[in-house]
Amino acid sequence: MHTVPFASFTGPALRAAAHVRVRRWDALTKDPEPAQRETLRWLCHRAANTDFGAAHRLGDCASWEEFRDAVPVREYGEFLPWLQRMRAGEHDVLWPGFVPFFAQSGGTTLGPGGLKYLPVSRDQLRWQTKAAFDVVARYVELTDARALTGGYSLGLVPPVVLAREGAVEVSSNPALLLHHAPQLSRAFSLPRQPVSAVVDFEARLTAIAEAYVEHDVRLVAASPCWLPLFFDKLIEAANVRGRRVSTVREIWPHLHGLITGGANPGPYRRLIAERIGSELPIIDHYNATEAGLVACADRLDSDELLMVPDRGTFYEFVERGTGGWRVPLWEVKTGRDYAVIISTPSGLLGYALGDVVRFTSLAPHRVKIVGRVSGGLSPVHEVTSESMIEAAVLAACAKTDAATIELTSAADEPTAAGGKSRYRFFIEFARAPASIPEFTHTLDDELKKQNVLYGVYRTNDVLLLPPEVISLPPGASARFMNALGPRSVQQKFPRTLDRARRTVLETTLTGGE
Repeated sequence: MHTVPFASFTGPALRAAAHVRVRRWDALTKDPEPAQRETLRWLCHRAANTDFGAAHRLGDCASWEEFRDAVPVREYGEFLPWLQRMRAGEHDVLWPGFVPFFAQSGGTTLGPGGLKYLPVSRDQLRWQTKAAFDVVARYVELTDARALTGGYSLGLVPPVVLAREGAVEVSSNPALLLHHAPQLSRAFSLPRQPVSAVVDFEARLTAIAEAYVEHDVRLVAASPCWLPLFFDKLIEAANVRGRRVSTVREIWPHLHGLITGGANPGPYRRLIAERIGSELPIIDHYNATEAGLVACADRLDSDELLMVPDRGTFYEFVERGTGGWRVPLWEVKTGRDYAVIISTPSGLLGYALGDVVRFTSLAPHRVKIVGRVSGGLSPVHEVTSESMIEAAVLAACAKTDAATIELTSAADEPTAAGGKSRYRFFIEFARAPASIPEFTHTLDDELKKQNVLYGVYRTNDVLLLPPEVISLPPGASARFMNALGPRSVQQKFPRTLDRARRTVLETTLTGGE
């Protein structure tokens, strides 16, 4: 089995550094105001002489209150004129100097094919490198992982490829971070070239499994939706080599734990444990392409995440239903739903992230992710917005001579199909298509056009199975809305369903109480 050289020398140093970082982090989250105010002062100072800074008088912003009044909240589309100039190579637009990298990301704020291209400055890379250590530090502190550095850490990340597009290089944020990782950490990290550069999603997982089945892997980091599929491929690769195994534990006996992000790990825990052969500690974290690490679990297997107040990003929050009134991190309250607004060391100041969180505690500041501002479906972190859903259904209707009265949708939890999910559409047709299967196939094709990432995860049914369309009987949508309770004239038919509303709809269809 392949092991890491010189690992015995790094273990004690890692544990000591982790302890120091976690103690400071815990102290900061009990009173995040000083760290957050200092972050904002630094951001305003750095961006003061840019075009954006001059237009918003950032040099005169000596307090958060002045910043709030000077810089409005903007979504991705409203930043596009500045971003296009930066991608063309202009200097001093949103951030001082030349921003050489852009990260490609999916999202509910529209870009071509549902993609966004987000600036990543060298300043941001430095902050994100520090924040990447934060997750490992928290893991080490929670698990006392003394043997962690004796083997490798494996990350199931997008392909580590930087594509030159004019003046800038474009990749994913995890790939950029790995490409610029400190040399020492690379000694412990997998995958490596050429495996890490394989572009096709499923082919990359297969290549990683085949390349590292004989390595001493001790930690795996991935979106939880990828893990059951990857572990199946790993077991298959071991059996091809004559190992005759049925669990990951037999292949990687020293596998110590998992770091997850990008999707709620809860629905995947049973599937993951079955394939590993035992339960493992799971440390979840909240990471955004625009901001890097936002929050991380500070307790084992917790769905509450501890905010990170000192890694270069300034946070503001808008409580739902308050008409856009912003508050800083140190003024939030528990039990309320907030849209997240960020200001980053790449010049996205006052940027609406699109996520909705709820604080479960203060001092320390812990959050839960409760959804997206504009709704949508995202069981495998593909983020199909409600506008994409509507556009796809309308296009499918046009191509099949159908018309809808109302439509809504939901996503099956991945446990329903061996770790894979499926979109389900509940449609009351004014004019039904001649063939529901034909309509469903057309709708699937239109969703792929609307959302590139949906198409990637539908390829070979790798993570998403074909959608299903349920034709609702006449009057079902009205009965469903009545079943939801008192209505106002402004209440709209929901385009996506959470678990509670889906239960109401299905109960309505079966005539239950």
